[in-house]
Amino acid sequence: MTPNPSSESCAALLTSARTLHGLHRRLLREDSTQCSALRANVLAAVADHGPLRPSTLAEQLRIDGSVASRQLHCLDVDGLVERVTDPADRRAQLVRITAPGRDYLDGLRRRASSALAGRLAGWSDDDVHTLAEQLLRLEHSLSHEHSLSREHSLSALHDPQKGSTA
Repeated sequence: MTPNPSSESCAALLTSARTLHGLHRRLLREDSTQCSALRANVLAAVADHGPLRPSTLAEQLRIDGSVASRQLHCLDVDGLVERVTDPADRRAQLVRITAPGRDYLDGLRRRASSALAGRLAGWSDDDVHTLAEQLLRLEHSLSHEHSLSREHSLSALHDPQKGSTA
């Protein structure tokens, strides 16, 4: 069995994650389109997981529903996403990316990837692939943990004894 990582290793990972997040925001700020990091993340989530309900989007991005709604409204006004009736529940709406939204996102991703490649001088493709694989592994672990935590919280709402540690 693999031992748990040390607190020091986890602290280093958190520092690296903040650095990577900051780099992502800087790359988007440098982009001439002036798309905010949040708006880019919302558009990417709609593209990658849509069509989906705004509430599902907010949950996936771990943002407040009102924040998701404001961002979706701006993207809708810009013609990058559209709202459609949910065929499973005609009272609800889904959000999906439009063709111009896909083109816009593809361009944003190309420019960010190009800018990142310029900053990774000295890294081999193997190094970058290894890092990407490990980041996906981390994302999966954190998503799994989030799902378990959410399931525990929801079950505690329905049965307070399950949420008790005493």
